[in-house]
Amino acid sequence: MASKLQIKLLVCLFGLQMVAPDHVLASDRADRELQFAQRQVVAVLEEYRQLGYEILYSRGVVRRQLKFLREPELGDPLARLTAALAELGLEVRQDGQQKLRIVQRAVDASTNAISGQVLDADTGKPLAGVLVEIEGLQLLTDDEGRFVLHRPDIRTVAFERDGYVPQTAELDRANGLSMEIKLAPAYSLEEMVVVSSRYAVADVKTRAHRVDQKLLNTLPSLGEDPIRITSYLPGMAGVGVSAKPYIRGGDQDELLVLFNNVELLEPFHLRDFQSIFSTFNPSTINQIDIYTGGFPIRYGDRMSGVMDIEPGTTRDDSRGEIGLSLLNVSGLLSGSIDDGRGDWVVSARRGNLDLVTKEVNSTVGDPSYSDGFSQLRYELSANTEMDVGALFYNDDIELSDFDEDGEMATSKYRNTYAWAQIRHAFDNRSEGWVLGYLGTIDHNREGILIDEDLDNGLATVDDDRAIELFTVNGSYSRRENENLSWQIGARLSYQQAEYRYRGLLERGVLAEFLGTELNEIRNYDLDPSGFSGGVYGSVRVRPRDALTIEAGLRWDFQAYDLGSRDDQLSPRVSMLWQVSDETHVRVSYGRFFQPEGIHELQVGDGIANFQRPQYADHAIVGLHHQLSESWGLRAEVYDKKIRDPKRRFENLFNNLVLLPELASDRVELRPSQARARGGELSLRYDGQHGNQAWLSVSYGKAEDKIAGEWQRRTWDQGTSLTSGYTYQSDRWRVALAIAWHDGWRTTPLPRQISEGVMPDVVRNSGRLKDYFTLDFEVSRRWSWPGHELELFLEVTNGLSRRNVGGIEYDVEEDEDLGLFSLEPQAETLMPLVPSLGIRWQF
Repeated sequence: MASKLQIKLLVCLFGLQMVAPDHVLASDRADRELQFAQRQVVAVLEEYRQLGYEILYSRGVVRRQLKFLREPELGDPLARLTAALAELGLEVRQDGQQKLRIVQRAVDASTNAISGQVLDADTGKPLAGVLVEIEGLQLLTDDEGRFVLHRPDIRTVAFERDGYVPQTAELDRANGLSMEIKLAPAYSLEEMVVVSSRYAVADVKTRAHRVDQKLLNTLPSLGEDPIRITSYLPGMAGVGVSAKPYIRGGDQDELLVLFNNVELLEPFHLRDFQSIFSTFNPSTINQIDIYTGGFPIRYGDRMSGVMDIEPGTTRDDSRGEIGLSLLNVSGLLSGSIDDGRGDWVVSARRGNLDLVTKEVNSTVGDPSYSDGFSQLRYELSANTEMDVGALFYNDDIELSDFDEDGEMATSKYRNTYAWAQIRHAFDNRSEGWVLGYLGTIDHNREGILIDEDLDNGLATVDDDRAIELFTVNGSYSRRENENLSWQIGARLSYQQAEYRYRGLLERGVLAEFLGTELNEIRNYDLDPSGFSGGVYGSVRVRPRDALTIEAGLRWDFQAYDLGSRDDQLSPRVSMLWQVSDETHVRVSYGRFFQPEGIHELQVGDGIANFQRPQYADHAIVGLHHQLSESWGLRAEVYDKKIRDPKRRFENLFNNLVLLPELASDRVELRPSQARARGGELSLRYDGQHGNQAWLSVSYGKAEDKIAGEWQRRTWDQGTSLTSGYTYQSDRWRVALAIAWHDGWRTTPLPRQISEGVMPDVVRNSGRLKDYFTLDFEVSRRWSWPGHELELFLEVTNGLSRRNVGGIEYDVEEDEDLGLFSLEPQAETLMPLVPSLGIRWQF
């Protein structure tokens, strides 16, 4: 569906890159004496470049916060620069005939220079970018937290960095001219996590540790999937096959996924077949912020959860990675350009499921998938950074299942995004960003369901659709003082779609028992298009040292054809009460709307119009208490009321089929409202010597109100428990995780049904067998200068437990007695799945 619109939008998108640096000197100003005092070093160096000097430096040496405090003496421009840099512990070296390189001055014992290192007081890790200041001198620590002062006469040194308590140290010359400073973390107004139900998964590619931030990165997950590991979080429920979670009683489509601020539609492989894997190479991810409720005002359009994914940053040195396992093969290259002013990354991955199925059972089909990511970031000026990137994920799947009555399905899925983003710091109190991106989706399905039960359940489908969207959004935030900050933002999106759906359904006896309409014929040719978007604003205040309040309001609208024209107001408020240094209480309340996206028309179930937006009101209270340096306790209770829930369709007995909308147990649900409530309790151990562990217990209840009666939702999880342990040394990593929960809800049927009699069916009145899995991973590393090799074994469902995900009914007719016999057969989930792999980093 490539069009003139797409070409125009691409031109607009990449036109965002044409932004000039902040400081551009005209030729008639070349002989002007440059100003140094109170100016950023990178800004002055940029002006020297405009004067014709070819200057190279690394961002690890010359950081954007570094400033000159005073003017050097007048004279030759190069001599002035050399003198000014010397005050900061830097020097100018000639690199070749014309290039000048800025480097850190080496420590010379004869100069009586003072050196030191700044560390995080909690973790002991080096802190880069710490402001080190004495009289008339200011510099920043390097990537290793080190600094050098060439002023032996000093006595007192001050250290300051955002997020840490400032500290002043006296130089003890009796212990030598070396210092080790440990800064204690502190929380600024912007850094405080005010909202409830937030979890951070940080540094996925480095596999660090901690339960709500880093521990999850070491946990075993099928195919090393960074989204699957979130199923261990409280409030996240998984089927055991799909990577898409149910969040606190919400449906799977109630999750917002952002990648570098770009909203991704259905970012999962095998989307039409349980969405088994996400589309992200874990090596490209730096951090995932996960909200299971009460999320900030900047997030809209989804009403249960958010995954905000930040792509990984590149070190100054280039690196590469090659990975090979039974499930996928991947490669990554990254590096820096222009002496650290920019960096780039390219990643590609291909699934091996098609190769595995050919060896194990070639009659199953040919499931293949791939994904890729590329990004270039560049500092346009001292305060402005730009990044352009692209992301694609493809599926090309042919599957069949003719062991019983038969199914057949094919699916081709092409999803591509390209974006350009600019971030600018206006001053040390305010910053903003603007993003434009283009997305295209091409989705082709086929069908064919042969004689699913008696009386011929033959059905066919041919579902083709294409989506194009162009979105521009941005945000501006400002900190007025230490007790007041605010943020505003806006988004505008144009979308157009093509739906070419067909049908021809004929269910069978089981559908007749359930009162489902038989002999349906459908044929839709739809071309919806239109705009959506919104604006939002929030303010954060700290009326007292122990109390922080954040309140916001957003307005959203949708103006599609096919009858979808609506707008919504969403107020939200959150509060953080710091009872003590060890105990924090968070309270959140807000409204979260979810309109149907232009890609979400339920044409497969016979709905050809967009439905009215549904919404949920979240009320959450959470408590976090640090029991000791190593032990932490977290508890939350929540109540979620869902209004105007959309009309939807479910498979009453078994959703684990290739063509769910064609199955005979497909039923329509029209709830008038819904609700979910529950509580979660987590205990974390963050020990030394590489030992980490956690235990989480949750209880939740999710219900729909249908025809005046409350009915449990199919994914009502009841009680659940997850626990895990990890150990990591320089060479070995061991991770063990278990998950247990009550069985999913199911609808029991009698063993015999008389012909012509409608059975008394009570939806979701029963439960399947309890779910339990034990997963583990063991890896061994070998390191050489510039290289690292890792061998790992990952096992899913290590006890090979036969977890049940649904019931399939075989129907037999006794014509003499006028009876139908129904024989239930359990449909099991993932068996024991081992994956052996190797990863080479260079």
